[in-house]
Amino acid sequence: MRGPIGFGAGEPDFGVDRVLERLSAGLIIVRRATDGWCYLLLRCFGYWDFAKGELEPGEAPLAAAHREAAEETGLSGLELAWGRDYYQTEAYRGGKRARYYLALSRAGEVVLGVSPELGQPEHHEYRWLSRTEAAGLLNDRVRRALDWAAARIEPRGGNLLRDRACPPSGERFEELLRCRRVRIERILSSRLPSPTEYDQAQDEWVLLLEGRARLELDGQPRDLGPGDWLFIPARTPHRVIATWPEPHCLWLAVHIHPEPGEGADGLAP
Repeated sequence: MRGPIGFGAGEPDFGVDRVLERLSAGLIIVRRATDGWCYLLLRCFGYWDFAKGELEPGEAPLAAAHREAAEETGLSGLELAWGRDYYQTEAYRGGKRARYYLALSRAGEVVLGVSPELGQPEHHEYRWLSRTEAAGLLNDRVRRALDWAAARIEPRGGNLLRDRACPPSGERFEELLRCRRVRIERILSSRLPSPTEYDQAQDEWVLLLEGRARLELDGQPRDLGPGDWLFIPARTPHRVIATWPEPHCLWLAVHIHPEPGEGADGLAP
């Protein structure tokens, strides 16, 4: 019921490479402790960040992230336990962007690597910190990367039926979960639905939890009531034609984005 999330500021990519000029890459390294997850932060003078650095000529971002992490922390055996998704920051300092992958460290001591250019370690200190402790040291840009990582690994929950205030027009979208190629949204429709016709790159499964609605799906009207669901394949034009006022329409939408190189049916060409 909505187009794909853009690759704008603060948005994780779904695997589409951008222009790599002025891109740095790194790993958000985490380790499980007795009281929860810890995040590895490195300090250079007064600035805290995750292990990262600029790409070398011809180097892929993920390869650069692993290389920089090994050089800066001395840790080996880092696992991409949550896949190859990444968080990419908005542009800063003349158009530079940082791309962070999430990696699990099971064991090993951190050894701050010596920079060949400096003849000494590039960083002055490291700390394993809780999310709250790490958030207190990071700037807003890097803290958003921390929040993305925490959303991937720390349990959380909510209630679909709370806070059901409807917008005066259009729809209200609330992202509940983003994991690998899947994004789950809660949607509240007003009495005046948006006339936008959606033609999105991802598959969508949508469930009407409350209310009544009429959709136009590939040119054909479709009436839905509580409990009705639809699977909307990618590139299927669709829009909400009408909703009934009481109760307001409450939807659950699951977006399934294709893997890089897949066609609209989810299969590699």
